[in-house]
Amino acid sequence: MTLEAEAIEDGVAAVRWLAARPEVRDDAIVVAGHSLGGLAAPHVARGAPDLVRGVAVLAGAGRRFDALLLEQLTFQSTLRGLSPEEAAAGARDTI
Repeated sequence: MTLEAEAIEDGVAAVRWLAARPEVRDDAIVVAGHSLGGLAAPHVARGAPDLVRGVAVLAGAGRRFDALLLEQLTFQSTLRGLSPEEAAAGARDTI
């Protein structure tokens, strides 16, 4: 499962569906995404650039995805009893 398959393709389809609705102004479509959706929202907008007038990212990551992933994998491993050093090494190996 990828972000593209899980959210972006459907998001672009939703934008196109909205744009085809007569009750939706053609200058009023804004893509909003929360958390992981905040990472997907710009990609959805890029999939329909002629239709999207704005993007709102709510509770999005404030840093690069690879850094965020490393941090989350490390944290999860410490919950399983690994030391922070072991957890970070394992996370780097996984990535």
